[in-house]
Amino acid sequence: MMIVFFILTFFLLVYTIVFLSLILFWNKKDVSQKDTEQLPVSIIIPFRNEEKKLKTCINSILNQNYNQQLIEIICVNDHSTDNGLSILSSYNNIRIVSLSNDKSGKKAALTAGVEASKNELLIFRDADTDSGTDWLLSLISKQKENDYDFLIAPVQYKTNPTFLSAIQIVEHLAISFTGVAMAKSGKPILCNGANLLLKKSVFKSVSGFATNHFISSGDDIFLMNSFIQSAKKVEYIHSLSAAVSCETEHTISSLISQRIRWASKNKHNKNPYNFIIAFLVVTVNSGLIVAGIVALLKTSTIQFFYWYVFIKLITDCIVVTISALHFKQLTMLCWLPLFFCVFPFEIIIILTLSLFIPAKWKGRKINN
Repeated sequence: MMIVFFILTFFLLVYTIVFLSLILFWNKKDVSQKDTEQLPVSIIIPFRNEEKKLKTCINSILNQNYNQQLIEIICVNDHSTDNGLSILSSYNNIRIVSLSNDKSGKKAALTAGVEASKNELLIFRDADTDSGTDWLLSLISKQKENDYDFLIAPVQYKTNPTFLSAIQIVEHLAISFTGVAMAKSGKPILCNGANLLLKKSVFKSVSGFATNHFISSGDDIFLMNSFIQSAKKVEYIHSLSAAVSCETEHTISSLISQRIRWASKNKHNKNPYNFIIAFLVVTVNSGLIVAGIVALLKTSTIQFFYWYVFIKLITDCIVVTISALHFKQLTMLCWLPLFFCVFPFEIIIILTLSLFIPAKWKGRKINN
């Protein structure tokens, strides 16, 4: 029993030290940009059956405080079966590219969009996102700061006080903190394909998705890793004005499907820092369940369980609160105790299901 307590204590202390240390990097803010020069940019939006959200996405781009003559919007149709194409046809300043019958998936759609684009600066954006009027100007200003090759931009969930949404939002706040801090430490491990800026020439120089085309998911993470491995300049933009927003999953089944997709692609992720952080998160959260079970079976260990809960809860509270302050979602903190109890079980369930249930997206089976 002592060896179990020693192992749990060791990883909990490492977990605490690592995440509290990341606060130092989180606090590295963006340099204030006074240069408002606007550059030509191509915004690539792959879509499949997004008729309910496409209009919001397109309108948010057309309403940018940016010279519309410098913006090229390319929407790539991934074999949609809804009225998405009809919605887009009502706009005069959008290029529509449709994948041929022998191609499908987000990576193929993004590649087709890149091939059709005319500008060096590209932005990948999901069709179900919304943004503020300074979104594009913030991205371009940050890119010009140091001529970055790959810019990781923030994504946030729209605040929703329902149980299912709140749990996802709190989890996203924790994930965002980790991704931001690691990127600012010079060791990026996370990015979201819903909001990315990159150079077209560099995308081609790293062969785009050629090294991972056989994996249906992971268009964002694997592309970022390709840029890192090629020693390109990768950075995160901290400014909230550069964020896009989207809705959480609305049903438990869609949430489980999403999490299985995320878990399934991790086995192909060769980023060592991603493995270290993921291992710590899984181990410490699993340790919480183990410590609880041991305390139930042997009441003399209850004090150890209390200390384990206390240290982990304090660490998680600090991390999530810092992130919630930045994303202006402090009201979500009231859900943190419930998330603290649910998340360890979520991890175990999702990792188990990912071993037996194939990942799916938009009705398609994903190759992982």
